[in-house]
Amino acid sequence: MLDDDRVVTTLSNGGVTVYDDGRIQSTRACEFCGAPFVPVVRGQRTCGAARCQERRRYLSKLHSPTERRRRRESNRAWARENRNCRRRRPVLLGAPITPGPHMPGVGIELHVSPAPRWPVQHRNVRGLHGMMTALLGVPHQRWPEWALFPHQRGVGWAAYVRDAEAGRRLLSQGEVDAALYGKSVRVRFGTRWQPKYPVVRRRGWRRLRIDAITAVNIMSMGRTTPRPLPTKTSIISALTAEFPARVGVEVRPDDVVLRIVSTDARTEHVQMGAKYGAVPGWVGSAIVETNAIGEFLLRCAANGPGLGGRTAFGFGRIVVSHVD
Repeated sequence: MLDDDRVVTTLSNGGVTVYDDGRIQSTRACEFCGAPFVPVVRGQRTCGAARCQERRRYLSKLHSPTERRRRRESNRAWARENRNCRRRRPVLLGAPITPGPHMPGVGIELHVSPAPRWPVQHRNVRGLHGMMTALLGVPHQRWPEWALFPHQRGVGWAAYVRDAEAGRRLLSQGEVDAALYGKSVRVRFGTRWQPKYPVVRRRGWRRLRIDAITAVNIMSMGRTTPRPLPTKTSIISALTAEFPARVGVEVRPDDVVLRIVSTDARTEHVQMGAKYGAVPGWVGSAIVETNAIGEFLLRCAANGPGLGGRTAFGFGRIVVSHVD
């Protein structure tokens, strides 16, 4: 029941709540006063009353990146003066402050006609890499500008383009001519999506399981020494070297703390062929304990960009889950 005796009915098919006051039925209720309303724009959260709109504006300001940074710095200053907290404790740090709800970049489905005669497996995904390089017109950089990952629809792989504007320009073309494995094809871009930042509210240690769907390629020593198995150093390096800038957040290298609990992983050499040869990486799973920032970055990697290097060749696709 609502305050004025309006009837609230919950349907069994999906848990949809219908508010009925005798004049209107709606599947939406105001977040602040509970009144039913019919949305007129996508994502509408309030009934439109002046009091509720003002409350929404106040909360938007309260949760803005600028205000959140100001409050965090104020809390640090208070702790230094009143609790003599001089030593940094990364375990107690909260998740990074994000500029908005969505990560930079855009995901794109890839449909190719005529379709390849064989399924595009990881070992021959370099053909898709060459096609995407030509379509985007982005020169090779030290850090990946996009990522390829297995996808159930289309050609079997989708792309996450780091530069959302470049991705939208590509999508605006609808269909384009391209070359795949030396043959002329027609590429159609299907559903696009913009991944959201993960929500990590709890601080302190948390235990996570990392499952590698495709081999995770992490290099060190100037990209000359492969890390064929998951280690504390290699995972922290992959998350802090340039990855925070890639996903639009500020993280110091010593903000991430992580320890390996157990691993069920093995080294795999993916035969990419041509000049790329056999590229090493690890597949399987690892159970780790990390802080809120570590979980946030790992879940960002799982949402699109991938973990480690050579993600433009389909490496580093991971799934992250909590372990009880």
